[in-house]
Amino acid sequence: MGKRYYCDYCDRSFQDNMHNRKKHLNGVQHHRAKKAWFDHFRGIEKLRKTVKTAKQKVTYLHSSSPFLTFHPLLYLLLQEDGKSQ
Repeated sequence: MGKRYYCDYCDRSFQDNMHNRKKHLNGVQHHRAKKAWFDHFRGIEKLRKTVKTAKQKVTYLHSSSPFLTFHPLLYLLLQEDGKSQ
């Protein structure tokens, strides 16, 4: 059967040869999946900066705050920050 190449970004595998790998790596689906993967981390970093800014502007935050219900990930990041301090 031969070796298979697995693309982590696209979550698919195919026969590993130069032609197939090059065709896949230059494909639109792969480029979109790769961009989405890295945009996910850029979004988290932007959210971390928002948390830092919110901590500077607000003296206290409760879980019932409308700000936290608007961004559910913000609550998790605040909890993570509390554990590291």
